[in-house]
Amino acid sequence: KDFKILMLVMCGVALLGALSFELLHKKCVDVDLETAMCFGDEAQEHTLAGMCKGVWPLVKPYLDQPGNCQWYYILASVFLGLWGLFLGFLFTLWAKEFWDIMEKKEGEKFLPVMTDFVILATTIILVNVYASYVGMMMVIHWRRWMTFWMLGTWLGDKTFYQLQLVQNSGFLDNPDQRIQEDINMFIPTLISLVTGLAESVGQLLINLPLLIVLSPKEAFGRFYCPGWLFYIAVLYSGVGTVAAHLIGGKLILINFARQKYEADFRYSIVQVRDHAESIALYGSEECERGQMESRFDSIARVWWMMMLYTKRLQFFTMFYMQTSVTFPYLVLAPSYFKGQISLGSMFMLFRALGSVKGAFDFIIQSYGSLTEFRATTDRLRNFQAAIEGRKNNIEVVFTPLTKADSTGTTLLASNMDVWLPPGSGDRAVWKDAGLAVREGEFVLLTAPSGSGKSCFFRALGGIWPHARGAVRLPENTLFVPQRSYIPQGSLKQALAYPETEDTFSDEEANHAIEVVGLKSVLANRDLSSVANWELVLSGGEQQRMAIAHAVLKRPQLLLLDEATSAMGEELAVEIYRLLRKPGVLSEGASVVSISHDVTLLSPLHDSCYSYNAEQSAWTKAFQKLT
Repeated sequence: KDFKILMLVMCGVALLGALSFELLHKKCVDVDLETAMCFGDEAQEHTLAGMCKGVWPLVKPYLDQPGNCQWYYILASVFLGLWGLFLGFLFTLWAKEFWDIMEKKEGEKFLPVMTDFVILATTIILVNVYASYVGMMMVIHWRRWMTFWMLGTWLGDKTFYQLQLVQNSGFLDNPDQRIQEDINMFIPTLISLVTGLAESVGQLLINLPLLIVLSPKEAFGRFYCPGWLFYIAVLYSGVGTVAAHLIGGKLILINFARQKYEADFRYSIVQVRDHAESIALYGSEECERGQMESRFDSIARVWWMMMLYTKRLQFFTMFYMQTSVTFPYLVLAPSYFKGQISLGSMFMLFRALGSVKGAFDFIIQSYGSLTEFRATTDRLRNFQAAIEGRKNNIEVVFTPLTKADSTGTTLLASNMDVWLPPGSGDRAVWKDAGLAVREGEFVLLTAPSGSGKSCFFRALGGIWPHARGAVRLPENTLFVPQRSYIPQGSLKQALAYPETEDTFSDEEANHAIEVVGLKSVLANRDLSSVANWELVLSGGEQQRMAIAHAVLKRPQLLLLDEATSAMGEELAVEIYRLLRKPGVLSEGASVVSISHDVTLLSPLHDSCYSYNAEQSAWTKAFQKLT
């Protein structure tokens, strides 16, 4: 009463300040808020009824995995949750007893009831702490399994490569973010939401009977209506839930876009790191900076949109929560003033009504987390669907690989049809093509640029989905592309990749480095030296590193796609002469080379096939007499 004038003044100042802020703060915006946000072409669910759509396919594999560890976590969480609910019920009874003692001024009962509080509070603390700890154990166990599962499906059957070739999967950006960040967000948020929902249902089951039984018979002390407090709670929470979704539903799409823009920005920074030399030589720093700043502008724009919609949602939710504090008092005060309930009963009803209403308010209280969770679920669900769709298509376009023919043939490809993806013209580049390579034979394949010779090479390797036919290869086959991937790590691991470094001895590794002419280049480094070898080695040296791996592996069939193009003529000739030496490759090993440098490499091969444009097949250009 004494501060009423002050409160009115402060309220007026707050309203005036809010109005002034709304009129002036957008002048600080340094991005164009009128530009429409790009939400991508991915499937997105943003209806209230579809909040849980697509969650079960992501959860079921974890529950179905071998072993029972996940069920132990679930049972422990359920047990501790039920224990916590029962403790909450006991606390409600304790609160009634406490306030009845206070109302009747029974001082002799005060210390005993406070002793009960200490016992009850100690138990509640222990149960809640270990419930949280068990939940964290489940999070890391689930995240580990789900990460390995996603990695396995993404890397299995060359899916990670084939997804890049499918035109309608181009929108599936940044698989790194989906596997690392989205899984990390999905699991703890899901556990938190499920736990919160289960707790709300439990609170409802425990407190609803109390609310119905103890409700005053007369609503607001005026007319007869048994259980009227329950109807009021349902109506109030139902209207609030629908209103919250209507006001903040756009946040689902905004969070989806925010995750996409954040990942794109991070990827552009990684691109600069991975292509530092080319960018530095081109002097394209300003170009890269412009692209990164443009992508960050998208982040800033979507952040401002999230701020605007979050502010609207917060206005409503804070108004709703503030009124929820006084809601029990407003509905129960008339009954108390008429003497229909005692003070202890009123406080017990306060807690019961608050718990029931809180259970119905679960969506409103969790709406911010739900919008982020929904966006994360969509990204993971779309990623999983793309992987599964790609695997279903693999059987259509590929003939299963079989063991090598035992009649002296190292490679036998027949009835090979190869075509380009729909986005690249969808035209056939090879029709009913065949290729046979005898044991110990060196074969050169040559074709004009753009004819699809690399597509044929990829089809032989089983990674090109736009092909069909029959291919027979020995198990010990090695494909070497024009630019081989050399991982960061020790020199020996880079040399042994994809095998582990302990697969080969130090003597074998040093011998391979020496025979391909890298000993002088790596003179100051031993096998344990760690570096980013793609930056340390030149293009030709990286190709020699790939040949060194072939020397270590000693394949029965070696397929090279422009694998000496960066070496120079003299060194390329030396490499092929090295491969012909006895003991370098397996006995009777064959080599198939794809190259446009026919003049240089023809003398080093036993036969040569050229591309016949009319037949879209290989035609033998020459074969040496044996």
